[in-house]
Amino acid sequence: MGIAVIFSFFFLILILKNKNKKENIFSKYLLFIYLISFICSIYLSYSEDNIKWVPSLFLLCNLFFYINPFKNIKQSDVSTWQDTRYIKFVGTIFNVILVPAFFYFTYYGLQTLLNADLSIVRQDTDYVAFKVTFFTPVFTNFATLFFFPLFMYFYSYVNKSLKRQRKYYLISSLSYTALTLCFAGRDGIVYWILNFLVCYLFFKDYIDNKSRRILKRCFIVFAALFGSIFISISFARFIISGYSENLIEPLISYMGQQLGNFSDAFNFRLSKGTLIPGLRYKLFGLEIPDTKYEILSSPYSEEFNVFGYFLKSFIWICGYIGTILLGLLFYIVSKKMKINTNKSIYSFLILLALYQIPLQGVFYYRLGVGGGDLSYLVFVIMCLFMKKLSIQKKIINM
Repeated sequence: MGIAVIFSFFFLILILKNKNKKENIFSKYLLFIYLISFICSIYLSYSEDNIKWVPSLFLLCNLFFYINPFKNIKQSDVSTWQDTRYIKFVGTIFNVILVPAFFYFTYYGLQTLLNADLSIVRQDTDYVAFKVTFFTPVFTNFATLFFFPLFMYFYSYVNKSLKRQRKYYLISSLSYTALTLCFAGRDGIVYWILNFLVCYLFFKDYIDNKSRRILKRCFIVFAALFGSIFISISFARFIISGYSENLIEPLISYMGQQLGNFSDAFNFRLSKGTLIPGLRYKLFGLEIPDTKYEILSSPYSEEFNVFGYFLKSFIWICGYIGTILLGLLFYIVSKKMKINTNKSIYSFLILLALYQIPLQGVFYYRLGVGGGDLSYLVFVIMCLFMKKLSIQKKIINM
């Protein structure tokens, strides 16, 4: 318990130290999310204090590589973004694919929520109504990048030329949430809320009061809807199943089990799986699992299927040295992208994609699930290509 208390105080001090620095919104947001996790782990450690010093210090040092690069991202950068024509085109493509995907996933998600036994659906996928079709891989891989249409939704309040597609950006951003509900999953709800809040904090100074009120009402409506679904799934999974007598402990465990689980897993390296499973399938011809559940799940998810932060997966796959080197690489690349965000929206989008690793990683390594890694890789390459085209056009026009 002492370790969790010390970590909580340390992160709280870092947040308070930077509370008036608007350019540190992204880093403060991560600090706050992990602070909540540490606080929840204090409660859990009363019943089982499995948090150890060496794993925890290793975790803390490596988190530096994933939080520090997001300091000093100035909000003034938004007004200096130039040549956004390519991103408008890509946004349209996302809408064309993800708006139908939202309704497709919503249809099956409602069937699962209304007809399936939610207390066992995660263990017995025969209860899942979801059907794999020709469109499923395309819809799934694009839905994984839900943060992009959500970003475009907020950016449309700044860039008025995007206003006509605003509602479609919002619908597209909900596609991943609808996808996870097909399997009675709760993570899609949490990830959407986390990304919505950080986008609002970043863009709010560029949005007029009327638009702010619209965004606040939008969030309240979706938070209430998603909150009720989240509680319903949790109630069925823990109360009806007999796993727990109340919802308090399971909900606290949802955010607090990671620190202890990371300590438990620290000395156990699987040397199994890969950081880029989707790419591995493509390069080496390995077949993607064809069962309803496995097609959207991690190739190594059967091993200790509990939350332990994204770094737990990194240690299992890369080892201690590999995890440190990977953190250094992330740090260097993120820093380089941050330097160019004052001129390029494409550099900012790459940074936002990288931001998803520690943000969604407060639970587990999300990119290792369901081809998400391949989607992110293609997205980053696409942004680099658009950035190059934008630079070439600027040179020609000089």
